Amino acid sequence: MDHADEPNLGVALRRLRLARGLSLDQAAQRSGTSKAALSAWETGSRRPRGPALARLLDALGADDRTKARLLTVAAPRHARIALADSPFAPVDVGAVLRVVRERRGVAQADLARRLGVSQSAVSQWESGDDVPSPETLHALGFALGASVEETLALASAAGRGGGGLPDDPEAAAAHVWAGPDFHPLRETLLLGWEAELARRAARDARWDPGLAAVLSAHACLLVGESRNGEIAPVARRALGLAATPEGRLQAVPALGALDHAERRRGRDDGATAEMAGAWSETLPDSPNRAWMLRQRGLGLVRRGRVAEGVRWIERSSDVELGARPDHPEPWSHRAEMLADAYLEAGDPRAAAAVVGGRRERCFPAHLYVRIEHANGRAVTGAEMAWLRRWTLKGGWARGLAAIAGIERRQTRLTGISPEAGGPVPIGPEDEDRLWAAVRAESPG
Repeated sequence: MDHADEPNLGVALRRLRLARGLSLDQAAQRSGTSKAALSAWETGSRRPRGPALARLLDALGADDRTKARLLTVAAPRHARIALADSPFAPVDVGAVLRVVRERRGVAQADLARRLGVSQSAVSQWESGDDVPSPETLHALGFALGASVEETLALASAAGRGGGGLPDDPEAAAAHVWAGPDFHPLRETLLLGWEAELARRAARDARWDPGLAAVLSAHACLLVGESRNGEIAPVARRALGLAATPEGRLQAVPALGALDHAERRRGRDDGATAEMAGAWSETLPDSPNRAWMLRQRGLGLVRRGRVAEGVRWIERSSDVELGARPDHPEPWSHRAEMLADAYLEAGDPRAAAAVVGGRRERCFPAHLYVRIEHANGRAVTGAEMAWLRRWTLKGGWARGLAAIAGIERRQTRLTGISPEAGGPVPIGPEDEDRLWAAVRAESPG
């Protein structure tokens, strides 16, 4: 962390009080502290404890950015509590430590033995109730065999590194999305970047889109791992940074993740669909705007307003194809959007009519399988094998588990266990032969 950029707490508190036109007596009364204590804080002869500082900042009407900047410097442990729902919430070293430890399958007790400390000490570090010293942090990395990326993330969370991010705001946001989607250390990398970007954004609003990008990427990772209960807090923090067009663009994936989490938990997604519709009118034509239009359309479809929803989805397809004139299969893209909408509407015949039995290589395998199953028809063995390969090729760590329901439906329709189909081909030549089999057996 660049300590030259740290604010002078006393000066900042005085400026904030004077900007509100409050005397020492008035500010002290509003915050529930004494005039003498407040005066000592402003002169720097004493420092407030975390809860007292948080109460004072609330009394002075400080915004989230100011709270984050001052609390993180003056009372880092309390900042974790006071800023829990803020976009600028600091990342605990313990959160990164837990991810690194669990990825290696090391129990807290085992790590404690390696370090010669109690298990409760490790537990307190991971919960944020205590912070390891720089020397202990180094020993922790060594005991866990931390990689360079993990070491950077730990240092960033501890405020002693930039997480390997560029110094330009736009380049930093691009760096977040350019990171390998299925890197085994993806969550660790994101936490390290989030720690650094939260610090930068607390000092300068130009970093808000970058912070929104890393929070959106984290929310999407949680979707991919079916950690639905963890998505909403992360996604909502990204949405809190959507006050500008740049921040809104970066927060689009977070809104999608939130919509996914709400539906998976059986909650009404009307609010996210309405937000998607409103945002779509403020964004330039782009894949992100297309996604917003589609979300609004699907929200209408789920409420029985199918014709209206389909019109929004058709607009979505037009925007997507207009923003990507080099799209390899415009027909399959439009068919995918509309067929998915009709499946949501409970009209599998209309979904089948859109697809017309056609199979295209870039067409999502799971969709045409769902269409056939919704119409009470099994698909061919080659099509199921292609679905498995299509899922694995995407690098989805839990891909096969995600299609378990489809496998069960196929078994019910055929009476044949999926294991009977044999292993999924892996090599490019096998993949080409598998696709040739799908086309040969295709009903279209």
